[in-house]
Parts: sequence; structure tokens; C-alpha cells
Amino acid sequence: MKKIILCVLSFVPMLLWAQQNKFVLKGKIGELNAPFKIYLVKSAAISPDNITDSAGLKDGSFEFNGQLDIARPIGLVIAADRSALNLRKGKKTAVAGPAPAGAVVTVPDYKFFYLDAGETVVSSSDSLKHATVTGASEKVNSEEAGLMECLEPIWSENGDIGQFQMNTPEETQKTDAFKKEFNARVEAVDKKQAATVGEFITNHPNSPISLYALADNMGSQATLPQLKELYAVLSPAIRNSTAGKSYAASIVRMEKTAIGSPAPDFVENDVNGQPVSLKNYKGKYVLLDFWASWCGPCRKENPNVLKAYNKYKGKNFIVIGVSLDQTKEPWLAAIKKDGLPWIHISGLKGFDDPVARLYEVHAIPVNYLIDPDGKIIATSLRDVALDEKLASVLE
Repeated sequence: MKKIILCVLSFVPMLLWAQQNKFVLKGKIGELNAPFKIYLVKSAAISPDNITDSAGLKDGSFEFNGQLDIARPIGLVIAADRSALNLRKGKKTAVAGPAPAGAVVTVPDYKFFYLDAGETVVSSSDSLKHATVTGASEKVNSEEAGLMECLEPIWSENGDIGQFQMNTPEETQKTDAFKKEFNARVEAVDKKQAATVGEFITNHPNSPISLYALADNMGSQATLPQLKELYAVLSPAIRNSTAGKSYAASIVRMEKTAIGSPAPDFVENDVNGQPVSLKNYKGKYVLLDFWASWCGPCRKENPNVLKAYNKYKGKNFIVIGVSLDQTKEPWLAAIKKDGLPWIHISGLKGFDDPVARLYEVHAIPVNYLIDPDGKIIATSLRDVALDEKLASVLE
């Protein structure tokens, strides 16, 4: 009898876990019917490839069911044809491929929010765009809104810095005095953003938003030790979630490219299709520079890299440019237009470039300075900071 009781008791936590991690997402949007459907998609980009589920609409009503371990960002989209689902967050227009002559291409109706376990209701009398989200997901979306409210003034300061640059004559922008002031202002805002996100995480260790804020909003604003410290603040439930374990794995990968670590070796083809291996340049100072032809800040930074290259190329210093382009023509055209005489490599796979993935590159421009022993000694060197660092080791 005791064995039976023990078996039943041991089953209860698993049953409760399953119930707690089940979500029901339902709602009513106007009075829509077929051929319109509602699609559940990953929030990174609305596209046919990111559809995780779909449901028919009956007088505007729909329902999804599933499991998740912590709240996650999702998108809901209403469209009559899944081929119209090619819309990135924040854009006002959809790209659905070439349309027949005379055809009207419409933007699908969509809404992004965080979905949590339990029952969530999405409702509107006319569209997803104006829909309210109530029920189990209210708390996590309220937390996200609170963080965004705190970050809004900081993003506004970033806008002011951009305006300051735009209002400064081009010749003045080339001066060291301007570059130092510009970099100091950017650094100050970065520190403010890191502090704001860090404070939110410390005050919300049980919130999935803290994990997403750590992954999405810290970027180059925080050092690796700071990222590890903030990750440790998160509750065990958040750290042990699928997303939490994924971020822990990314921290491990980031440690491999931290200052003082041996630079990971790679082999990738150059502009002529010839393999380039990092280990072949051991004994030299190597600036590994990640960029792309379509990246405006990268193209603005290229003259600074060129200036440094011309100044130090005779002092055991080389540059290897890693392009995150996806097609060869614009990559080669940018090299020629910007006059970049160093080694250039690319897998033409965008951010899926093997070298970019190896170095955990999620934003560009970014670079790594590698010493003759093959160790990373600096990263994210831009403008005057690049020249100052090279001067300290080469002069």
C-alpha cells in the first residue's frame, strides 16, 4: 500500500509541472472567416519559415494550445495567404515577392507580445494591431513595458548623439577632438543602458524579461564578467529554461573570445576563393575586422581602419576583414570603393558566417586585436581608440 502511495505522490509534481507549463492562447478579432487564418510565429521575423502553428478563424475566434517552459516572445499574424508573411518587426510594409501587374499587395495584420503559461486572451473589434492581451500573459508584458519605459530616455540620448554627428561638418568629424567627444558620449550612454538593464535584472530575477534583456540589450555595453554576474542573479527556473541554457552556452562561447584568450583559429576563403587560415599569421599583430558592405557604421569606420593600416603595416601588423555580406558583388564593390588593401574573407552567409559564429558576432562593426602569440588583447576598437591601442603595442 505504501508503495502505491509513494508512486502516486511522485507523479503529482510531474502532473503539476505539465499543467503549469501548458498555454492556451485564444481570442476574437472582429468577425473574420476563411480564407483568413491566424498564424503563430517566432518574433524575430514574420515569414513563412517562422510559422510554428496556424488556426482557422470562425467569426473572428481562434485558439492555440501548447507547452512552454518560460514566457517567450511571439507574433500573431492574420493573412489570407501565408506567402504574405514576410514582415520584419518594426517595418511598415510587407515584402511578399513580385506581385502580378495590377495586384494590390496588403500588409498582414500582426501583433507582437510575450506569451506565458496559462490562459491568454487576445481580443479586438477590428484588428490585431489594436488588440489587447489579457490573462496569464499580462504580468510578463507589463514587465517588458516597464523596462522599455526605462530605456526610452536612453535611446533618445542615442538619437541626440546621432543628430550631433549629422550636424557636425564632415571635415570636423575627421578630427581627433570630435572623435574623442563622440566616443565619450557613446560610452556614457552605453554605461547608462548597462546600468539600467542591470538594475532591472537585479530587481526582477524571476522574470523571463530579465533573461531576454540580458541577451538582447547588453551587447557591447557590458563586460563578460558583468554578463556572468547578472546571469547568476537570475532564478534557477529562468536559468534552467531552454532559453536560459542557451544563453549559458553563449557565455561559454564568449569566454573563448574574451581578452586574454587564444584567438580561435579558422579557415575561410578570400575574394579569389583561396583559403585563409588565421594560424598562418601567428607572429604578427592581426586586426580581425567584422563588417559588411550594407553596414553604414562599418563603412564610416573603414577610413579609420585604413588610416591605422597605412600607419602600422610596416610594423608587423595586418588586417583581415571578415565580411557578413551574402552576395559577392556588393562585397567586392565596397572593398574597391573604400580602397581596402588588406586580406578579405567571407562565407557569404551573413551573420551565419562560420567565423562570425565562432567569434559570437551579433552586431557589426566589431573587431579583435590578436597579438603575435595568438592571444586576443583588445576588442571593439574604433576611431581614436584603435590608433591609441596600436600605438601602445607597436611604437
